[in-house]
Amino acid sequence: MLVVTAILLIVGSLSIPNITRAVDNMRLKAAAQQVASMYQQGRIQATQDDTYHELLTGGAAGIQTQIWLDLDGDGQWDVGEPLAQMPSQVSLINQQSVPAQVNPATLGFAPLAVDNSSGTYNQSGLKVQALAWNGQGLPCQRVAPGALCSNQLQTGSVGWVQYLQLQRSINQALYAAVTVSPTGKIKIWSYSPGANGGWF
Repeated sequence: MLVVTAILLIVGSLSIPNITRAVDNMRLKAAAQQVASMYQQGRIQATQDDTYHELLTGGAAGIQTQIWLDLDGDGQWDVGEPLAQMPSQVSLINQQSVPAQVNPATLGFAPLAVDNSSGTYNQSGLKVQALAWNGQGLPCQRVAPGALCSNQLQTGSVGWVQYLQLQRSINQALYAAVTVSPTGKIKIWSYSPGANGGWF
């Protein structure tokens, strides 16, 4: 009986970390699906309104935990604007904070992100670091207050990437990404760490 108990304890201690990692992976994927859903909602709203709308991120103490559709272009969340709150331990991060960025060769385009975009001007003429959608349902950036929200910049077609991080402990995190291609296709990516790790 003592041997059986010892075996059960050993098997249990080996499986608990795997179970918690699987739960954390599901939470991160659910958060990435929230971001993708907000992007899709922004795209639909921009085409219905035949204008452009931005999706902004924010949160408390500099930690980006929210994404919202800025319908009135004032650069802040207002009651009635669609908002997604990330689950606990999940934050929206810039591309410099991930172990490896999604490879542009894999994507077929060089994505913009909050930390490498020169910014887009919203309806109020404020410069914001955000993904915008135009009335044709394409990702765009507005390079000046009076300019059109264009899908083409001097650097190429507009695509976007948003990275997410779930902090498991001080030294351990899980990563996901949501990309928007220049044609408006939205895709969720997961990151597999290790020597052969990468985005899939």
